Amino acid sequence: MRNLCRCLAWICFAILPAGMAAHAQRAPAKPLLDGMAAMQTSLAALHPEVGDGAISAITFDSASGVWHFRLDRDPGKNPASLEVTLDETTGAVCAHDPASGQCVAQGSAAAQLREARERHAAQEDAVLHLAPDLQGVMIALVRYQVTAEDGYLHANRMPVYVSMSWPDGSRKLDLSPAAIQRLADSGLRLFPGSAWPSGKAPPDATMMQMSVGLPMRRQDGDFDIQYTFWCGALCASWHTAVLRHDANGWHVLTSRMDAIS
Repeated sequence: MRNLCRCLAWICFAILPAGMAAHAQRAPAKPLLDGMAAMQTSLAALHPEVGDGAISAITFDSASGVWHFRLDRDPGKNPASLEVTLDETTGAVCAHDPASGQCVAQGSAAAQLREARERHAAQEDAVLHLAPDLQGVMIALVRYQVTAEDGYLHANRMPVYVSMSWPDGSRKLDLSPAAIQRLADSGLRLFPGSAWPSGKAPPDATMMQMSVGLPMRRQDGDFDIQYTFWCGALCASWHTAVLRHDANGWHVLTSRMDAIS
């Protein structure tokens, strides 16, 4: 009996890690990209180009780590519809002919996925190791945008509601009353982001939200910061800045507009 119990114990110990490993392999994958990025990245990677069409049914299979969406093209094209997949593990992109299952166009999004992984890692590090003086980050960006000739706030003088957002949206930090006071010489009417009228879109671009991301430390010691402005359906812009922090506070080294609507 003692030997039997000992054997059963060894069997249990042998099975447990294997079962845990199998469970880990089946664990749902969290996508690196969002649906829009997956669609844009896939279409840009395909060769030969598949042309324009209507996009529908964008889904992510967490078990396989693969994005799927349907592209309905001009009826005169053969095939008129394509099933496009993007594998986040390998980066492989394929536009399948639904009838044959064959790839009529393919490509690789490995480089874009690598950048996405690096960005996610930087965001996680930004949360774990918060940069100093986050109010100073917002102050520096507001001042830059007001004074730079190509600054978004330089050309759009409307009330601005400012806050900093954590990458997962779990937390926001308002521009503080003290920071607003320090920016009194900017000529802007500034408010904390949480004071934005709940659920309301700005009428005719009469007020603006400025949302600043957490500073992400670069290898050279400076910080990348992504931030956006929004003042309506056709009034928005996306920016990336490089800032440096020293004994005198935060300084904007560069800032570029990535997109505008």
